[in-house]
Amino acid sequence: MKAASPDAVYSAAFLNEQAPMITQARRDVGLDTIFLVVECNDDPDYYTSLGSFGDGSIIESHFGPYTAPNGTVADNAVAFKGAYQARWGGLPTMMGATTYEGVYIAANAVEQAGTLDKAEVRAALAATRMPEFIQSMQGGMISFSPDAREAQFNLYMAQLAWNDTAKTLRPTIVWPSDLQQADFVLPDWYRPGPP
Repeated sequence: MKAASPDAVYSAAFLNEQAPMITQARRDVGLDTIFLVVECNDDPDYYTSLGSFGDGSIIESHFGPYTAPNGTVADNAVAFKGAYQARWGGLPTMMGATTYEGVYIAANAVEQAGTLDKAEVRAALAATRMPEFIQSMQGGMISFSPDAREAQFNLYMAQLAWNDTAKTLRPTIVWPSDLQQADFVLPDWYRPGPP
């Protein structure tokens, strides 16, 4: 991969593969490029595992343990993280938050259907429109696409930065502009590929 001199590397892996991959690429191979990773890595263990080797990388997410988009869900997300940490002794992951919210969506669908009949609950899920809760949703409402029944999250990209004093890796939302908290910055160690 280093011989290919990529401008960036986008990989779809879970944190137990992703963190060692980036660490090996940056530390052992000297691949000084930007790594972009998917939302399942938005987990406190990912940040700890990567450490300083995650500096400058990008994570796609819709819920993070260390950041929340400004707007209507920010206060709810902060309260959820605080309650979760008080109860379980750690911060929630993106997967944990999505599962938590999913229980409320399922309960709402059963309530709307007024029955446990599978077909009626499925129809109620397809027609779901309820206010966003702890994850930012398009239009401020939890709903699902008619084709694949995917949630309509407001996905964002966060750039990770290493704080050498605090010895922590933390994200800041850099895209899209309506959720942006800071500008994307190419690290001084970054080496682009050939034109």
